[in-house]
Amino acid sequence: MTQETFKLIDAVCREGVANDVWGVAEDFNTSVHLGSIENIDLLGKFLFVYRERREHFPFIGKHTPTHSLHYDEDTIIDLYQLN
Repeated sequence: MTQETFKLIDAVCREGVANDVWGVAEDFNTSVHLGSIENIDLLGKFLFVYRERREHFPFIGKHTPTHSLHYDEDTIIDLYQLN
């Protein structure tokens, strides 16, 4: 695990993001695995965080998502590629 990956996971945990709205996935389809509207095949390891459109986690300002997808019109799925 790289230092950057550790810092991202640490930031998510310190923020108190519930275990049911974040996780890690590898080599997956966003629509099938995450339920996103967008249907994208991603290769590699990603950390994902579901959040309400109006919700803002402080770690987002320090770590830019690789992708931000839509679960529905009020829910965003931020994806961070892990090294």
